[in-house]
Amino acid sequence: RQAKVPRSQTRVGQRQLRLRASATMADEKNADRSSIEIKNLLRKISSERSKHGDRVRSMTKFRNYVTNGKAPEFYDDDIPVLFLGSAAPDAFLDPDDDTLVGLVGLFHACGATGSEGGRKRNETGLKRSARPAMELCKQLLLDWKEPGQKKGDSNLFAASFLALPVQYYSHMALELHCAGDERGGAKLQAFQIIALILLSHLSEDGEGESPLMLDDVLPNAPKAQQEFELWSSRHVPSNNRDTIKSN
Repeated sequence: RQAKVPRSQTRVGQRQLRLRASATMADEKNADRSSIEIKNLLRKISSERSKHGDRVRSMTKFRNYVTNGKAPEFYDDDIPVLFLGSAAPDAFLDPDDDTLVGLVGLFHACGATGSEGGRKRNETGLKRSARPAMELCKQLLLDWKEPGQKKGDSNLFAASFLALPVQYYSHMALELHCAGDERGGAKLQAFQIIALILLSHLSEDGEGESPLMLDDVLPNAPKAQQEFELWSSRHVPSNNRDTIKSN
C-alpha cells in the first residue's frame, strides 16, 4: 500500500494509510481497528436506535480512542464514513461491505432533531445528544494533533472535512446550533467549525482552495448568520475576517 494520494483517485479496494510512505503490518492492523471503532460508534449514535446515554457514552469512547495514548492510524476512506455514514460519497463505500449499510454519520448526530422520551423539544429542536456530537466534531477537527503535524497544517480529520462539497455540511444543522445553547445546541463549537470552513475550504481533490461564502454554509438562515457575524467580530482576527468577507 502506498501513502496518501489525491482523494479523487482513492477508490474502494485501494485503501490508503494516511500520511505514511510505507505501512508496516502493525500500521495496517491499527488502521483496521480504527475502521471497527468508527463502525461501532456509528451503529450506536442513531437517535432512532439508541438512548441518549448510550449515544453519549459511545462518543466518549471514540474520543478516548483517538486522543488517549498513541495516535491511531486511519485509512483515508474511513474519515468521510465517520462523518457521513452510509451517506458518504460512493467512492468511499464498498458496495460489497454489508457493515456499511444503515450507518448514521457523526454529522447526522450533530443535526438530530425531535423529542426524546415524550419530553418537549428544546428551543433549537435538537436532541440533547447533538451537543456532544458537535463537541466531538470540533475536537477532531481543531484540537487533535497527529504525529508530525506542523503548526498551521490541518490534521487528517480536518483535511477530509474541508474537501467535502458544501451540501454535506447541511447534515450538521449548523444553523440550529447557532440559535442557542439550550440543551442540544453547541453554539461556540458551531461558530468555530463555520469559521474553519470559511477560511480553509478545499476542492474535492484536497489539492486547492475552494472558498465558500457564509450564505453557502448557512443558507436561508439570517438569524444564524447574524449570530456568527457577531461572534466573529469579537473572536476572529481582523485579517481572517477580511478573508471571509472576500470569499
